[in-house]
Amino acid sequence: MTLMETAQLLGNFGEFVGAIAVVGTLVYLAVQVGQSRKSLDANTRSLEETRKLTRADMLHQLSSRFDTLRYRATEDREIASIFARGNEDIEGLDEVDREIYKSRVAAYFNVHYMFHQMAAAGFLDESLLDFVDRDMRVNWSTNGVRTLWNETFGTLYPYKDHVDALLGEGDRSG
Repeated sequence: MTLMETAQLLGNFGEFVGAIAVVGTLVYLAVQVGQSRKSLDANTRSLEETRKLTRADMLHQLSSRFDTLRYRATEDREIASIFARGNEDIEGLDEVDREIYKSRVAAYFNVHYMFHQMAAAGFLDESLLDFVDRDMRVNWSTNGVRTLWNETFGTLYPYKDHVDALLGEGDRSG
């Protein structure tokens, strides 16, 4: 066997080994891609489950804040009286009662803002946001709230135009 024949035989053998290596590499990559896909699917399911749990927890917390807010406005007869008088005529409240009333209203605007932020982040359905907006329009569109809104909160609140429209004329029809 001549040197040229030996070189040709080694070249052919090298191509054969290279072809087997390419097939082996492709099989390995196919297995890896399949495993990566399964892992990605599992991670996606896990993230979706975590998102659902986080959403449920946030809804619970927001609902709890909303309930606490309602309770604090009527936690005792004196507070309820301050709140009722403030809703009608905030100017008729003394300095201390006005601050109590103002703190309750500020808490409501904070909760309202949180609902809008959660909706913007995709954690709340539009129907829940509509409920909160309807609640503001029907139950919080009072003379006292509008006065505080115009004096203080409206200059600070990020959704000013939206709340301006909700407080509007105090339509209580829902």
